[in-house]
Amino acid sequence: MRIAGPATRGYRIARWLGCFAIAAVLNACQSPMPRMPVNVMVFTAIPEETKQWVGGESNAIPVEIEGAFAAVLCDRRGLCVAALGKGKANAAASATAIFASRRFELADTLFITVGTAGAAPSVASIGSVVVANWIVDWDLAHHLLPPGPLPPNKLFLPLTHNSGSQVFELNAKLAQLAYDVIKDTRLARNEALGELESLYPNAQPPPPTFLLCATLTGDDFWVGSELSAVAADMVQRETGGRARYCTSEMEDSATALALKRFGYLDRYIDIRAVSDFDQPAPGQSMQDLMKYQLAGVLLASENAGRAGKVLVDFALHNHDKVWSAIGK
Repeated sequence: MRIAGPATRGYRIARWLGCFAIAAVLNACQSPMPRMPVNVMVFTAIPEETKQWVGGESNAIPVEIEGAFAAVLCDRRGLCVAALGKGKANAAASATAIFASRRFELADTLFITVGTAGAAPSVASIGSVVVANWIVDWDLAHHLLPPGPLPPNKLFLPLTHNSGSQVFELNAKLAQLAYDVIKDTRLARNEALGELESLYPNAQPPPPTFLLCATLTGDDFWVGSELSAVAADMVQRETGGRARYCTSEMEDSATALALKRFGYLDRYIDIRAVSDFDQPAPGQSMQDLMKYQLAGVLLASENAGRAGKVLVDFALHNHDKVWSAIGK
């Protein structure tokens, strides 16, 4: 694969943006607009995640894509930020629309999800950042609630057929590179969330840290220690014991499927910061747990953004190292 140098890619991006600006003024082009070359495309879902990238920036150019949740915002470095929307349906529809639009040249693009997620308190403290090496779909399964008392793993039975979207093993070398690049990023803390963590006898102690493990995708916002045990068992079974459950979110298996269908999955990095726990503390009500949700989302969005920006900066200046890890 030809790997364009930074100067060449920068010229192509500037030329595309110039054509885009002229076309916007004249409302016409004599010939079809060339595709914009993209070096890095960042995926977000909710506004708190997107604001880490585009808040207050005036040089981001919106590219409207028919069928996408929102306009894709691109800058002159070849960085584009695509808010796919919340949930698997939004993520799949938006990613597919973007890839099929022919507005972008994606032959040399690195794709990165940067967002928030839940986690078990025994796995990670709030604000911790997790790089995913596997993605498992929570919804594509049999979730059974038998009448008698049974261990949590009896609540889940895998499907008897493979739909092609239940489990994704991500590029291990690329995930490891991402982890190594961001693992020394300085992360923010929130003392009020530290008080929440102190209620859990088995919680990982702060400060927030970095992990490399699996994420579980589901449209259902579930909470409970029994369901957390089901999630851990589900990841183990679906990956043949090769992965460990760390985070739960609502988009990544859909994003991964769209990437796979277009041949981009080997260039995908999935980063999520922990915003909440997947179960209440002993004696704590759901209402008490939800009181911390906004603070957790804000902290996780900030930490995910910090780590994501470190990784994007590395990718923009170390194209050869990134593509060596990709294997192309």
